[in-house]
Amino acid sequence: MASRPEDFDYVRLDFSYVFRSFKFFIFNVSYIWVIFSTVFL
Repeated sequence: MASRPEDFDYVRLDFSYVFRSFKFFIFNVSYIWVIFSTVFL
């Protein structure tokens, strides 16, 4: 496992990147769903 400090920094940086991408993905999906509902319902 990661035992050196730089490994932990890399893992934390990667996790923050994944978290930002996930929030961006959720935002896009909800935005597209709102437009879809407005147009078709």
